[in-house]
Amino acid sequence: MYNKITPEGCRDLLFEEASARRGIENSLADIFERHGYREVITPLLEFTDVFSDFCGTRANHENYYRLTDCRGRLLAVRPESTAPIARLAATRLKDAALPLKLRYSQTMLRSHPKTSGRDDEIVQSGIECIGTSESGENDAEIVSLAMLALASVSGERRHILELGSGNALRILISRLNFDEDTSETVRGLVASKNVTELKKLLQNLTRGTAAGIPEIHALCLLPQLYGSVSDAPALFARLERLNIPGLADSVRPLLTLCRRVAATDCAGKVYVDFGEVNRFDYYTGVVLTGYMAGCGMPVVTGGRYDGLVRRGAETLPGMGFAVNVTAVLKSKPAPDSHKNTIKIALTKGRLEKLACELFKSRGFDVSALVDKGRRLLLPVTHPSGITVEAVLAKPPDVITYVTHGVCDLGLVGKDTILEYEDSGDFLELHDFGWGACRFALAGAAGRRDDFYGGYGVKVVATKYPEVARQFCDERGIPAELVKIEGSVELAPLLGLSDAIVDIVETGGTLSANGLAVYDDICDISARLIGNVVSFKLKSSAVSEILKILLGDKNDENIQPA
Repeated sequence: MYNKITPEGCRDLLFEEASARRGIENSLADIFERHGYREVITPLLEFTDVFSDFCGTRANHENYYRLTDCRGRLLAVRPESTAPIARLAATRLKDAALPLKLRYSQTMLRSHPKTSGRDDEIVQSGIECIGTSESGENDAEIVSLAMLALASVSGERRHILELGSGNALRILISRLNFDEDTSETVRGLVASKNVTELKKLLQNLTRGTAAGIPEIHALCLLPQLYGSVSDAPALFARLERLNIPGLADSVRPLLTLCRRVAATDCAGKVYVDFGEVNRFDYYTGVVLTGYMAGCGMPVVTGGRYDGLVRRGAETLPGMGFAVNVTAVLKSKPAPDSHKNTIKIALTKGRLEKLACELFKSRGFDVSALVDKGRRLLLPVTHPSGITVEAVLAKPPDVITYVTHGVCDLGLVGKDTILEYEDSGDFLELHDFGWGACRFALAGAAGRRDDFYGGYGVKVVATKYPEVARQFCDERGIPAELVKIEGSVELAPLLGLSDAIVDIVETGGTLSANGLAVYDDICDISARLIGNVVSFKLKSSAVSEILKILLGDKNDENIQPA
């Protein structure tokens, strides 16, 4: 049955595609070889121990492909290349002269939701420099090499390299004594620049005293500290003024690097983000992220990992980066003529109408939105000359278009974000507060104790299985989920389920049918989301749009520098 197809996330490359891939790999290999890097190839299979101690958040481990060998030992299909090369440096190359300058071009596998449009099988070409000094000069050399690699794969398309450091976040989390789950949640909110949810979470954790805690203020500030490398001293000064022990020192190497890069010819294409966090926890200093037009995801990732490679009692410093060859291969041309045109995906229906009213109140010509006919791309112009192209879509499609970078911004409900957030990376930029309501667990009135009591597995009906699953897992409720597309309130009335997870606004429908809320899960409302790459490459246009749409409220939200 499956002898004529490839597994989801994997594909054949024929003729021109195969040639294009080899061309990208060969071009990068030439650059790396000219700078003294020698090729190594590690096995496709590694023992999971190679990755378990230093490959980042729990979500990353969940994305590994695993199997067992003939002795029952747990193996992982290589999900990235730095950890295996660290193993190589500590074993086969333990007596080799330093520094070790190694390059690779090999396949890795990491699972994604099968309808996300992301490849599980990815080719990465990269370098690792192990055993050099921890000086800013060495960091600058790696940054220069990363810029050469990024320019090579980008060609004539616009590209930028962003420098960051996870150290500030690590210091703040440590000082606040967050547990592992809370730390992971905070990391995700900072990475997505979701200041709205970050503030709510921190207020809840500190029981309303967050405003008086410097570390809390610093956490909310981190996502906003970014700009060009020449802005780095001013951004650093804002952190330094907080007088939090260890915070300024933790990112001082990043400031030093920015000053070095600012004096080079590539300064105009390098930016800094003091709140940048990488999904892998082994990075101890500067992290690198490269973006190019026409690709909706980063194409270069890497950084410094001084605690990763051990030779006996000695720990060696190291730094490296990888180019996502597969992402480059799949990227689309993006003509510069479109760089100041912002595409925004609007959720059809109520949010579409509210967005239209907002655009109109801010001086946009919304006639195309009002009288759209059968057109699919709707121009919305402003007297300032800025142009927006609106796309009307169903809620899940808004997220799909934004994560893939074909739309720069999107307007969608938080309910959809929670249900489909694993479909890709995007930024959550603003909470409009429209359509405010909540997710809730509900069931027959007066039967809450019955639901939570006993030893049986509960049946929960819902339109939002991911939200329901997460809630039940967090509460330790053994539950079977039933997906319902229509009126979910019917499920307990017909005896299909013990409870439901659904959106509740007034609770009128529940009450009219003898149901009641057992527990509130979370608040939901309309949110503005953004594509990560668009946010970097179209910063001036995105900033102008946010300034026009949000007005004074923009001061409380993320905006490009």
